[in-house]
Amino acid sequence: MPEIAGNDFRQNNIAIAHDAADALGKAVADPQSPVTGTIYKNQEGLDATLDAYERKLGELELDELLKESGVFGRRGLEAVAKMEAMRIKGRRHGAKGWLVVMVDMDGLKQINDRAGHIAGDAMLVGLAEVLRKLLRETDIIGRYGGDEIVLLLSVSDYKKALKAMMGTPDESYRGLERRMYAGLDKLRVDMKTRFGDKWPEDTESKKPGQASIGWHFFSAKDYLKRYRKFLKSSGENKKFVSILIKEADEKMYSHKHKFIPTLPLGGRLETLSR
Repeated sequence: MPEIAGNDFRQNNIAIAHDAADALGKAVADPQSPVTGTIYKNQEGLDATLDAYERKLGELELDELLKESGVFGRRGLEAVAKMEAMRIKGRRHGAKGWLVVMVDMDGLKQINDRAGHIAGDAMLVGLAEVLRKLLRETDIIGRYGGDEIVLLLSVSDYKKALKAMMGTPDESYRGLERRMYAGLDKLRVDMKTRFGDKWPEDTESKKPGQASIGWHFFSAKDYLKRYRKFLKSSGENKKFVSILIKEADEKMYSHKHKFIPTLPLGGRLETLSR
């Protein structure tokens, strides 16, 4: 009997934890909710909520089309981004900094219109696979919009973020930005071969299946500052991720051809310390 009672007790605790995590998931989707702010300000509540939420992390919403590559849907991406802010606030091994990357695929509508949605879906799946091969397993990939992919990469400081994205002047390491472009170029060639005449033609201003890439580095302090800004924001559709990607979106192309002298050799981001 005591053993059964103990099992019941554990099951009840697990159920309570899951309910708390689900409640948080719903609360963080609403900028007006007092729940998020209360949890954020109360250390004990923050610790308890994070314990529950981290247990549920694996069950957060994945994008239906891109789930095989572990890509979060918009709701899942929003929840993970907010959880990281709370981990920083609660000193729960939060990252020292975050590199936020915006990848905007060009010409997806033209691909869908000319070659069909099967081609557009194949291009998005291919993009997700390219990104997953380049990134660390712990890096976060989320689909923010139909043709918009957001990356959240934990990096310790701006210098390492610049190394990760831009590589070195002597070409001993090609940065993540160039490696993404190269992967997409190969993917475009494969797609054009696969879909033949149905694939839309390139123009001077746009090559369907290419991407525009922008990025911005946030120190942990700046990341938390943006989260506080979010908590004070108003509007039903206000999202924390929209605040994070604003600067990355505005800085699209602005980091091109900027390099720093040295970088360890390697392909994936495992070569960079956090």
